[in-house]
Amino acid sequence: MTAPNKQCILFNYKAIKSRTFGLSLAAELFCVAFFQLATHTAPEDFAPVLQGLTLAALVFIAGHASGGHLNPLISLSTAALGYHPWLHAMMYCTMQCLGGILGALFAQALFPNSDRFFLAGVTGPGCLDRSTVPADVTNSMIIGWECLMTGMLMSSFLMCGLDTPAACGSFAPVVAGLATAACAGSGGQYTGASLNPARIVGPIVIFGCKEELAPQYLLGQLLGAIFSTGLVAAIARPGPLNPCVSRPALKLKDWEAWRLWLTGYPPSRLKITSTETVETIQDYYLQIICYLEGTPLPVVRRRTSLDLEILFGEGISTMVRTTSQKSEPNMVTEAPREVALMLQHPEITQREHLMETCASPMKIFRS
Repeated sequence: MTAPNKQCILFNYKAIKSRTFGLSLAAELFCVAFFQLATHTAPEDFAPVLQGLTLAALVFIAGHASGGHLNPLISLSTAALGYHPWLHAMMYCTMQCLGGILGALFAQALFPNSDRFFLAGVTGPGCLDRSTVPADVTNSMIIGWECLMTGMLMSSFLMCGLDTPAACGSFAPVVAGLATAACAGSGGQYTGASLNPARIVGPIVIFGCKEELAPQYLLGQLLGAIFSTGLVAAIARPGPLNPCVSRPALKLKDWEAWRLWLTGYPPSRLKITSTETVETIQDYYLQIICYLEGTPLPVVRRRTSLDLEILFGEGISTMVRTTSQKSEPNMVTEAPREVALMLQHPEITQREHLMETCASPMKIFRS
């Protein structure tokens, strides 16, 4: 069985002080800005297809840097589920809203005759008010459509984006694009298919759009996000940052589990450097398991006996490998008798369990 070579797309975050995290914030900012520009300036006949294609491309671009959230509701949902720290999620939401404003500013600069819309308090590119919404569409219809479409988009994106690449994680951008196109094609004619609070904030700030329908849009999207988050939590179970999962898995105290959920930083006894997150530690444990299986994945040099016993409850001694070593069963420098037996006899149940765990990183924290 081949182990995945990366985590699920939405469980992707780095230490706040790291350069990589700054790049992830920049990716969220500019990808949301381009999404705002491309979708709100498109012809109505091509809007659903363009929205889907644009979102799929942007999620693919930003996926490796930031996880490709591009939506405050996605960021908050992943934090609530335990796949993303709340601190990171709030910073993502801030950059996404700024991206919506920046995209509206780009539209004002690039759209013909858009100078008359700038802070004019009338309709402009991306405005969703009574000047653009059909008169026979009531407020309750707006809430209902936005709730259903947001729930559809987020459920499909979360279910695929929080799974491992071996299942469908690598197709998360395609799934997000298809769901967006389906939603925009069905309800876009009635509400414009915003499905994203950042896309509402931008035109209001830049063009001064009337705010009479903003509460209805935001309420519908929030209800859809709550529904989809509950559905995913019931089907996929919470993530490794959720206190219900991290506390028993890592033997944390209550305050340590809550701190891990809020900041993403595990206790100092489980990490070597100050920039390690639970994703880094989980990836290391995954590589240890894959090493036992014989999969050619390099493992960084660090102490492991205490951490592995805390996480797995196994009596596995320290194993040291460097990136220059080949994946050979005999390269283990220190291993107890049960590990040697697992390497020599694939039929042993414990090793088969480790191989199954290796196929899904999330199972490490669910065992």
